Amino acid sequence: MPRSRYQPRRQQDFEALRDECLQNGVLFEDPDFPAYDSSLYFTRHHPNLSRYQFQWMRPQDICDNPLFISEGVSRFDVVQGVVGDCWMLAATAALTTLPGLFKRVVPSGQGFQDNYAGIFHFKFWRYGEWIDVVVDDRIPMVMDPVQGRPAFFSLHSDQQNEFWSALLEKAYAKVHGSYEALEGGHTSDALVDFTGGVTETYMLDPNNVPPKFYQILKKAHDRGSLMGVSGIKGGTAGLEAVQSNGLVQQHAYSVTGFATVNEAQIVRVRNPWGKIEWKGPWSDESPQWEGVTEERKEELGVVKRDDGEFWMSFQDFLDIWKTLEICHLEPSVGEVEPELVGCKKWNSTERHGKWQRGMTAGGCANYRTSTFCSNPQYIVQVEDPDDEDDDDTCTVVFSLIQKDRRKQKHLGKANLAVGFYIYETAPNQKKLKKRDVCTRRPAATSGSYINLREVTKRVKLPPGNYIVMPSTFKPNEEADFLLRIYTEKPSTTEDQDDFFVDRILQETHHTDAEPEQVIRREQTVEVKKPEEVEGEEEKEKEGEEEKPTPTLVGEKEDRVRKAFEVIASMGGDEELEPAVDTYELKSVIDVYFKDPSFTLDVCRDMVMMYDADGSGKIEYSEFKELWNDICGWMATFNKSDANKNGKLESYELREALRDVCGVTIDGQLAAKIIRRYADQDNTISAASFWRIAIRLKAFFDSPALAGMKGRPVHAVSNKTTLKSVALLKEEVHILLGMFL
Repeated sequence: MPRSRYQPRRQQDFEALRDECLQNGVLFEDPDFPAYDSSLYFTRHHPNLSRYQFQWMRPQDICDNPLFISEGVSRFDVVQGVVGDCWMLAATAALTTLPGLFKRVVPSGQGFQDNYAGIFHFKFWRYGEWIDVVVDDRIPMVMDPVQGRPAFFSLHSDQQNEFWSALLEKAYAKVHGSYEALEGGHTSDALVDFTGGVTETYMLDPNNVPPKFYQILKKAHDRGSLMGVSGIKGGTAGLEAVQSNGLVQQHAYSVTGFATVNEAQIVRVRNPWGKIEWKGPWSDESPQWEGVTEERKEELGVVKRDDGEFWMSFQDFLDIWKTLEICHLEPSVGEVEPELVGCKKWNSTERHGKWQRGMTAGGCANYRTSTFCSNPQYIVQVEDPDDEDDDDTCTVVFSLIQKDRRKQKHLGKANLAVGFYIYETAPNQKKLKKRDVCTRRPAATSGSYINLREVTKRVKLPPGNYIVMPSTFKPNEEADFLLRIYTEKPSTTEDQDDFFVDRILQETHHTDAEPEQVIRREQTVEVKKPEEVEGEEEKEKEGEEEKPTPTLVGEKEDRVRKAFEVIASMGGDEELEPAVDTYELKSVIDVYFKDPSFTLDVCRDMVMMYDADGSGKIEYSEFKELWNDICGWMATFNKSDANKNGKLESYELREALRDVCGVTIDGQLAAKIIRRYADQDNTISAASFWRIAIRLKAFFDSPALAGMKGRPVHAVSNKTTLKSVALLKEEVHILLGMFL
């Protein structure tokens, strides 16, 4: 039976597909998510496949008079089936309270009457964009052996003839590959997919909440952020058991308002049941309201009836609830949600990246002296302090999302333990180097590394320039990710690779960095403290100063010239100027470099590059230029070879190439170079490094570049002899493909 794995290989056009079905008089059958067992479970021997007799049925085969939406939407339209996706259901119930957002996710104009063709569509936020997901209306049902009729396997409404929620779940399952992929998750993940927002989670310990926490929450509410609390500390056991104070255990509440009354900070909370309320201070009938005017109570919506909404003191709020989740909505939400019109908006920027084995997957700060700085780096500039604060700092919410891990559950992939570091930098610094992260204290970190899809951290930073470095806990763990940054005032974010033509960075020294931890399956791992790596760093500094760049001068030049002339004369050609061909050059190279990796092909590349007159040979003047370049390349190679094994690790290549050609090779190009020139163990030999350097020299010395769209070639004022060029990155990719 064919396997079903939703891949957005093409965009399915809902209108076009519906029109085609109507024209042909057929009901739509989705080829990308067919009515097969593989769309239900990717585990071939999942117990439910043998436990239930599945049947895919259209709504008109399930009931009479099916409706897409019946008498509006509410949380009662969300009833869990067999699939263990209550986290998605909780977010769906929250979505029903926001009519504008609901219409974005569940587009109107769909139903089982006019223009019905068995096709529906839904919209989800997926890593920076809203995608339209098309499904047919064949719903998985299980045969009930007792009642002898089909029962819902999936999410459904409490009204048997209403189907929007069942079809929404089917579209969400399609995005992730199967219904089984939805089992187990966090409500915050689905909230992000339904709103495009950024989520924060706080464990409500009164002694361990951020400073000015009430102000933080009130400002978030003023920007339309969704909030919910759940879990009661010390409550009686039992699912949704009502406590003596009127609150319900293991139940999610919405936070709907903040106010200050008679100098008391209070919070408004709503029970989604629409009944059963808090009985403590500031509840509807508590004496705390006696000194408050009727006008003020009307303004705050205080009514003495059991409608599920109530006020409580902020201190009780912190003392009673276990968990607070906040979903900061993306700025565009105000355009579709009437209730949020006029609310203040967050300013947001985003960057897409990849941790790639051997290149940009450097691991956490345990690897400061080796791979840590090979992680992607993003430059953030925050300029204006927040309004209404008594300090000169800026609120910044960093969100790191690892992409599509749930969709790869069938491949055995789970969320990686991820986190990030934030370093303050000088305005002209575009990249952190090893010495920086070993000697500087980060301005902030995400905290413990944890295997969640989204890791979020709110920080207060002075205006300035920062570099944020997201990473996995271990090196060489591969994943795609999205970094989003929310600020109260406008800010700018740039990818370090945007600075394709870059200058050598300046070194600075600061205080020691903080240790980090990882949380994964309730296990905690300590990251090395900086003092544990200081000795290694000093050795590295000493190694950087071991040798000056060698060149052909004095007695050494005399010896090399004599060897060159002797080998040139062995060719038997009578030339005015001694010259060597590829084979003779290899003899010269073999005399001074006892390395079998320097093959005939490497020497052929050298002759082609330095043969100015096209004779197939190089004269001594050309050989001297080549030799000086080789000496410079070898000095760079040896300096970059941190473990002195005669090979460069792939993550060491970019720094080495920066020294060779004076430009920062971006991650995509570096990956191409690695794939072409690396050995089987993903390392670069000295000979391969020469070949790369020769091609880069040919590229940057090419006369064709000087006239490329009128952008001149500029000389670089550093120790190399090569050039950088002010070209668009796309042009550089195309041109380098001709040389590498």
